[in-house]
Amino acid sequence: MKKIVGITCMILGLGLLQVNGQSGANTLFKGNSSLESWGVVLSPEINSVQIFDQGVAMGEIALGVVLNNKWYIGGYYGESFNSIDAPQEMRPGVSELEFQSYGMRIEYTVAADNLLHVSFPLNIGVFEAEEVVSTSIAYNEVSYFAVTPGAQLELNISKYIRAFAGARYQVLVNEIESDPIIRDVDPGLSLHVGLRVGLFERSIN
Repeated sequence: MKKIVGITCMILGLGLLQVNGQSGANTLFKGNSSLESWGVVLSPEINSVQIFDQGVAMGEIALGVVLNNKWYIGGYYGESFNSIDAPQEMRPGVSELEFQSYGMRIEYTVAADNLLHVSFPLNIGVFEAEEVVSTSIAYNEVSYFAVTPGAQLELNISKYIRAFAGARYQVLVNEIESDPIIRDVDPGLSLHVGLRVGLFERSIN
């Protein structure tokens, strides 16, 4: 979590430095008009996914910068609202499981000024499954490097608020941390709804 916050702060800091530096000498962005606008957006959402044939609701929040009202770059963190029963092959070693995810998000939006438009997020990060022992302690844990492409439909509610709904498919590329008991976790397809709140388009000029 600390790493994700740090990465996000660095991205935001670099973006603000670039914007503040536009009033001086010509730069790569100034003059070529490569960067015409910028913004900062907070995105809370709820994901619904099936893991071991059981429903899991995951809350997720992302924070990042928007460039030219098209590209979004930031960090995300999510965790499950509910735990699920471990499958029979994990018992009696593990009885319940909960989940976390965190990493970097890159997203491209098409025709963001239209009332309804589409965007294509890509999450690159870590997905974790861990044993639930009590409300505050987890022991057995497995983590994966995960790549999660998706597509979503967005609605412009106001200048500063957008609502969205869509689907993603999470691919677990390889294990980062293995566990002798927790195995074969495969989230796969998930559905999500959420809001995007912030400054989407502030002109550089």
